[in-house]
Amino acid sequence: MSCTSLRIFALMAAVFWGRSALAQTTYQRAFAEGDYPTAWELAAPKAVEGEAEAQYLLGAMYFDGQGVEQDRCLATLWFDKAARRGHGQAQYRMGEAHTWGYGVYRDDRRARDWMILARLSGVVEAGAAVPVIEARIPDRPLREEEEVVRNRRYMQAAELEYYPMPPTVQADPKAVSRNFFSPCRGPQPTQLPPRKDRQLQGLPSLSDGMKLFEDGEYLAAVDDLVFGAIYGRGEASDVITMLVMTGRLSGLNRCLGAIWAQHGSTDEARSAAYLAQAFAAGWGVRRDGGSAYVWALHAYRKQPHVIDPATYAAQLAPEQRTAAEKRADRILSEDTYETFIVPERMLNQGGEANPLRRLGLAPCASN
Repeated sequence: MSCTSLRIFALMAAVFWGRSALAQTTYQRAFAEGDYPTAWELAAPKAVEGEAEAQYLLGAMYFDGQGVEQDRCLATLWFDKAARRGHGQAQYRMGEAHTWGYGVYRDDRRARDWMILARLSGVVEAGAAVPVIEARIPDRPLREEEEVVRNRRYMQAAELEYYPMPPTVQADPKAVSRNFFSPCRGPQPTQLPPRKDRQLQGLPSLSDGMKLFEDGEYLAAVDDLVFGAIYGRGEASDVITMLVMTGRLSGLNRCLGAIWAQHGSTDEARSAAYLAQAFAAGWGVRRDGGSAYVWALHAYRKQPHVIDPATYAAQLAPEQRTAAEKRADRILSEDTYETFIVPERMLNQGGEANPLRRLGLAPCASN
């Protein structure tokens, strides 16, 4: 073999073995080897960029507390993203999340819909789960399976209705919100939440929760107001958003505040202003000056005293401002966004070279 041929062979071997070494450093391999810190480090940027398998892995590690403090509710946030991208196991886990109320309120109909999609994606155990869930829905006719299939596109596009609750509230067995939610941490529950609707007709009253808020009983106020948030009362979500964003609820931070803000930001100026701040900083959402200006404008148009949109407009080029102003005109029907929660330590390490920081995310701590 000539020297040239040997050099070509050596180069090809180097490329081959380099690729093999690279393959051995993937997040799947790190997870399989029990190297959870490396799995987090490699998977988190991919998950933020939209890779379903990475999103599912983050959900699984949050659920089991692998390399991070256990949080079955934050697991739901990541399972949801993967499920809407067609990941079958994630769809199954979303069925479980709605069955138990992990970060989403317990809803057997949604649980059934997700289980059917998981079964259609080839998850065998989902097929066995469907009739068990159906047996708990005796009061109204079930939707036909074909309708669920037709709604596949909707289920994969709609925003998750996620409600991050303070851990101290969830740990209290007497908390009224335990009617809808299961604890995010600790041993897995053995009994389903009863899902008792406190008001079957009309919208829930907010008077008790607002009185608790005025009296400084913030945890009790959240426990009461979450029912109003679930039923679309923007005022309830707005108060909880403010408590989270200002650091008055231990265990929650500004990134989770951005999640709460999405429940009230279309109707409440203060929530929209907080969401503008979140987009400007990168708290739980990827930093986006255009979106920050959109929500600042929306808040200003509702209540001019809550925010000055000129501060956000100054960061944009003229064409970007024009595009944002057009978005603000149709915000109720068209503006959606994704939220991203990762361990705080991952956002604090490495400075601006941190790949998550490069993707536009910032530390979440309220203090």
